[in-house]
Amino acid sequence: MSRTTYRSARLAAAFATALAVAACAPESPQAPAAGADAQDTAREAIAATAADDAAPPVSDAEAALVAEAQAAVLAAATPRIDGAPVADGRNSFQFWFSARSDEGEDARVVQWAEDPCGMTPIAVVERMPLDDPFLLPDFVVEFDAEGRELRRWGKPYSAEIRTIAGDALVFRANHDGAGLRDFRTDPAGNIAVAPSEVPSTFGDATARDCPALPAFEGSDYVQCYEVRDADGGTRLLAWEGACS
Repeated sequence: MSRTTYRSARLAAAFATALAVAACAPESPQAPAAGADAQDTAREAIAATAADDAAPPVSDAEAALVAEAQAAVLAAATPRIDGAPVADGRNSFQFWFSARSDEGEDARVVQWAEDPCGMTPIAVVERMPLDDPFLLPDFVVEFDAEGRELRRWGKPYSAEIRTIAGDALVFRANHDGAGLRDFRTDPAGNIAVAPSEVPSTFGDATARDCPALPAFEGSDYVQCYEVRDADGGTRLLAWEGACS
């Protein structure tokens, strides 16, 4: 087998691996780890093959295959966060929230934790408690240039916002004491686990003046930003910062 033929075979194998990763079911518990390993293998094969200085120059056909394989790996590595999050009643999530009152009991609360802002309930929920008589999420509001609310999400207490993808807000939170994971939620309060770690798109967020938004009426901690979403577009968002 000539070096050029061997390189083409390696490229074809890398491409097949990338396609297999892309076809992997994202909701499978084994998918994130298996997908990450396969992505690494494919990237290494593509990089090593394309940079093989001992071989003749890459032909147009091979260059196209390299580009297609790289695109397939990138697509496979991109979390699938389109569409409505899944909540079928069988899933439950243990998150930190705020409490509307420190009086009374709620069967969903499994523990109270002390925080600089006060005692915080850790509760098991199937949906985000958007309009709940006891549990209070951190709200995130998207608004337009005129200051009108477009949509509103809830997230766990102090959870990091990673990005906005369509109608889904992606956040990172400690779940069930098992460490930080990425989740997505929609304005209806549905919750789903993100299939893999979601990159933040808020690195170049720009502070903006905050309009009067009903969700934060009377709050001294609301802050507003212009941010990039998962598709590269701009959004105007408001949320509350940490208490002091």
